[in-house]
Amino acid sequence: MTAAVLGTLIFGYLLAWIARRQQRAQDDGTIRHDLVSQMTLTANELHFAIVHYIRVRDNRLGEGVTLKEMAPILHEQYRKTRTTGFVLDGRLEAFLVSAAPREHWHAAMDLLAVRYYAAIRQTSENLLKSNAGPDHSGVSLEDLKKLVDDDSKLTAEFRHRLGRAYEEVLESPIRR
Repeated sequence: MTAAVLGTLIFGYLLAWIARRQQRAQDDGTIRHDLVSQMTLTANELHFAIVHYIRVRDNRLGEGVTLKEMAPILHEQYRKTRTTGFVLDGRLEAFLVSAAPREHWHAAMDLLAVRYYAAIRQTSENLLKSNAGPDHSGVSLEDLKKLVDDDSKLTAEFRHRLGRAYEEVLESPIRR
């Protein structure tokens, strides 16, 4: 009788442990999914606003939309994206053990900021200095200056950093 009771208790604890572990894995997956979804939405809202602005600026859309109409939309999207980006920066730091997801996210956001200023043709030496280096875009000042002159390469670097941020979110342990 004692062995049967002991066996039942062990089996009960084992089932409870398995259930807790399964729930934790589901919770971790939800956290990761939410972070990646927010990162994707935040970054791409500004990315596509910049693309649209550049097309209008360079007369690639034809008649109908003017820079006068597009500029306030782009500026507002920039402010919104930067604010949400900073919030996500904090969430990445709070939820994930590794600093790598936040570092790559921060680099992607800094590259997107440089791209915004390049699109509106307001880059400056100070702007590039403040976004250059390992604590920011991850790109040296010299290389950042070159990227500003080539939107496709700047976009590729932004996408690379964003992709690395996604990978790191999916791989980093969740903070307990």
